Amino acid sequence: AKKSKDDQKEMSVWTVEEFEQFIACVDHPIYNAFFRCLYWAGLRKGEAIALLKTDLTDQQDLLISKTIYRKEVHSPKTNAGTRSVRLDDETYKYLLPLTKRAGRYLFGDLAPLSTSQIDRYFLAGIKKSGVPKIRIHDLRHSHATNLINAGANIVAVSKRLGHSDVSMTLKVYTHLLQKTDEQLINTLNCLAKG
Repeated sequence: AKKSKDDQKEMSVWTVEEFEQFIACVDHPIYNAFFRCLYWAGLRKGEAIALLKTDLTDQQDLLISKTIYRKEVHSPKTNAGTRSVRLDDETYKYLLPLTKRAGRYLFGDLAPLSTSQIDRYFLAGIKKSGVPKIRIHDLRHSHATNLINAGANIVAVSKRLGHSDVSMTLKVYTHLLQKTDEQLINTLNCLAKG
């Protein structure tokens, strides 16, 4: 599996505390909800921009079936990119009010949010909060990193991210799995000692 251009660049992540410090400085409700969605659901920016209000279900799922790239709607690159992503209660709470707004897009109105405006709010939030500067795509990396560090099943993380194959996830996050392997050995040593 090939890495995307964003995955090939150096990966940076925010801890939950850093994200909370950042998001407290994003006062626009749509952009606040957008960044929460990227961090807590692990979506790509284009996937989130393309979301329609009807893609948010009563079961707290986001139905991912399209992406916006260079202002055009596209199908996901692979079949695995079409997926359902379950939201945590808090993120769902922030997204639900957006379904009551005018227009068809979850993040936007008659048209989706513009990438230049997203970038502007993102950089302003970073500057105001004083957290380390990362790329928007690193919100997705932060999501995956937090799940893997918490012991989530790598196959489940891979499906959630929409990777076509678990080997893609293993390639991108192999450094985390090495840390997990050390923890596994420590656990085995503890079990063996009785």
